Amino acid sequence: MECPSKPTRDGADHGLECFLKERGLVFHEVNIEEDLDAKEIILRVNHGRRRIPTLNVGERHFACSPFSVHKLAAGLNIPVNK
Repeated sequence: MECPSKPTRDGADHGLECFLKERGLVFHEVNIEEDLDAKEIILRVNHGRRRIPTLNVGERHFACSPFSVHKLAAGLNIPVNK
C-alpha cells in the first residue's frame, strides 16, 4: 500500500499513519513534492484535484481527504475498531 503525503506533517497525515500502524498494516509513504510521477497519478485519479491523502491499494486508488477514520476503514474494507 502506498500513501502519498505532503512534505509537512499535519493532522491528516498523522491520523492516517496512526490508523495504519495500529492495525499492523504495511504502507509506503510517497512525497508528491519529490515524486512527480506520484503527483501526476494523484491529479489523474482525483480528476485534477490534489487530494491528500490518496491511497493506492493494489490497482485501486481512493482519496481520504479530509481524513476520516470511517472513510478510510470503508475504503480498505476493514473495521473502524481494531
